[in-house]
Amino acid sequence: MKYITLKHLLINGEKKIGLQFYPDKVIQALVKQMPEVKWSSEYSMAFLPNNKNNLQIVYKTFKGVAWINGSTFYGNSRGKQYDRQVIAPLLKKSICPDSYIQKLEVNHYSKNTA
Repeated sequence: MKYITLKHLLINGEKKIGLQFYPDKVIQALVKQMPEVKWSSEYSMAFLPNNKNNLQIVYKTFKGVAWINGSTFYGNSRGKQYDRQVIAPLLKKSICPDSYIQKLEVNHYSKNTA
């Protein structure tokens, strides 16, 4: 079975939908046909603007071809919401580099940011 994992990305201050998958000719061909899709060498994955229409396109494109794993994309636990509300303002007032804050925002302030 083929899998595609959806990821939240923040590129140039804009929210993006990241498409993480194991290289496969069929999936790569379908990704290239999607509108507004680009490649991020920083994250090593394809991405497109995060909006409702593009999310629907992702599901329609891969229906019957690959399993869409949205667990990290849709996960909204209370702990993560609390972390965003409490930690985010503190980090922005501190001397943390912007790249570190961006990484935390992409990982939703998860303590396990690998």
